[in-house]
Amino acid sequence: MLWLRADPLRERGLLPVEPLPGRVAHVDITKQFLPGVGVLCGTLAGLRQEASPQQQGSGEELFFAVNLSGRSAALQRQREISVKDGEAVLLSGANGGFSVVRPTPVRFVGLRMSQKRLAPLSRGLDDRAVYPLSHAPEPAVIDSPET
Repeated sequence: MLWLRADPLRERGLLPVEPLPGRVAHVDITKQFLPGVGVLCGTLAGLRQEASPQQQGSGEELFFAVNLSGRSAALQRQREISVKDGEAVLLSGANGGFSVVRPTPVRFVGLRMSQKRLAPLSRGLDDRAVYPLSHAPEPAVIDSPET
């Protein structure tokens, strides 16, 4: 069994993690810091990540998570979204907190960024609780600022 201490994980900029009852927790993450964004990739299993409004900075940040493989559940404002292989979810810390549950191994890529910095570059980004993004038959088009 892997014992997790939350303080060292928070020092690395990760959301606090809590092992799930009856599961073996696994954390294998690499994080890179770029100007204005944290990029995470790795594998998580047997745990819940929590973002609360009381945590430093989480209230003004966006969290974008892509499941490369595995299944997760994202919960915010009484809404639960299932995230499967190749799907993603965009969560806002401005909505009173959220959690992501990963009972079985999930390989993922995640971005953590300021909502204030991203808002001028995006159209329709508001305080909705959860933005699920799933497989699309056509390539996604990302808006860019007009020049």
